[in-house]
Amino acid sequence: AQYYLDHISKVATKDQPIRLFGWSLGGNIALQIAVLLEQQGIENIEVYLLDSWLLKERDLDQYKHPVNITRAMDRLNIPAHVRGEIENFAKIDNKLVVQPLSAQLKQTQVVLFKATQIEQGGDIAEKYVLNNIDTYLQDNSQLKLVKLDCGHYTILSHEQEILAEIL
Repeated sequence: AQYYLDHISKVATKDQPIRLFGWSLGGNIALQIAVLLEQQGIENIEVYLLDSWLLKERDLDQYKHPVNITRAMDRLNIPAHVRGEIENFAKIDNKLVVQPLSAQLKQTQVVLFKATQIEQGGDIAEKYVLNNIDTYLQDNSQLKLVKLDCGHYTILSHEQEILAEIL
């Protein structure tokens, strides 16, 4: 998050609105960037999340993240020569996805685009209707939920709905 924040700080001023966007783990990073921006006194922050989750470590085993990586790679026609590298990244993702935000967000507005076709981890999906994002916000009015009839890996098929919400 600090890496991206350093680059944002080079081009943005405290007075202008900051919009952050992240898909899956990228959304977790965007939320942490928002925490750091708030700590710098920036107040006008919007974060757009594509099916991001703030999981607790105890939930990771039940969620079995990543979703059957072999099946996902088959479905996406990933070539055999890069599959090992993807599996390594998935292990890193498992460690990062359970890291909590360093503080609660006090002013940041968040839009969560939630994939409603659950591929795996249905118990978690039912337990965390708002993908556990709400637990890191000072007030639920900071969060807008937009449900999309798709799976996590096909959420970009709703590009027009996503863009209509952002623009």
